[in-house]
Amino acid sequence: MSTKRLFTTVSLMVALAVQGLLGAQPAAAFTVYSDLSYGPAPGVDNLLDVYVPDGPGPFPTVIVVHGGGWIDGDKLDWDSEAMDLADAGFVAVTPNFRTATENLYPAALQDLQLAVTWLRSNAATYSIDGAHIGALGGSSGAHLAALLAMKGKGSHASGSRIAAAASWSGRMDFTLELTHNIERFLGCPYTSCPRTWKDASPYFNVDVTDPALYIANSTNEVIPVQQATNMADKLQRKGVPYLLRLIEGTQHSRGYEDEVWAETVAFLHTYLDAA
Repeated sequence: MSTKRLFTTVSLMVALAVQGLLGAQPAAAFTVYSDLSYGPAPGVDNLLDVYVPDGPGPFPTVIVVHGGGWIDGDKLDWDSEAMDLADAGFVAVTPNFRTATENLYPAALQDLQLAVTWLRSNAATYSIDGAHIGALGGSSGAHLAALLAMKGKGSHASGSRIAAAASWSGRMDFTLELTHNIERFLGCPYTSCPRTWKDASPYFNVDVTDPALYIANSTNEVIPVQQATNMADKLQRKGVPYLLRLIEGTQHSRGYEDEVWAETVAFLHTYLDAA
């Protein structure tokens, strides 16, 4: 299949799924398991909540990664999205993870990778389809969701690999913006540690085995639109499935949620539902 045909087919599948989601659907019931420990970090850092739809399962699973500039935020910040994902037939997982207030990169990424392996180890307990795990994030959480997707090689169904991700206003290439926030997250300026800046950028981690990525960005928001378009170009060159959605205006991340929610859920269903 040619590259052009690949992305045309993907777009059609997503469009058809969106049409189905926009129809009248009964609300699904779910159960929430709160403050489960998935790792050794002290306090609340390695606790997560799991939202499990009622039914026999197993269900595709989405890790919802909160924002907060890599230094703030909490798993409860995205509980409404987690509940909506559970209503849409996913096990939704909201983790806390170590932030750069005390733990520099790659601590946050390592915690999310640990959460993925924990979910696979506990798949039977929480009706998780361990072969179909994805991620959704906004702002700094979008960067982490995309980085989680691009790190590693090979199968999306084992270890800490995931099968799809959705990024709302995520920085993809740190070298395009030499900002204080990024320096604070990484612990060093670009001039001192260029390899770290690239290692922490989804853009520089893309390879042909990577999973599908949904990329949303406003055209004139705090995250330059070039972050999204350059990443889409890189994915296309590597033959990695993606969908790029540009929203006119200045809204950031959840500010345009209503415009991208149905399409995001459809995209995740396309790549996470069992064949």
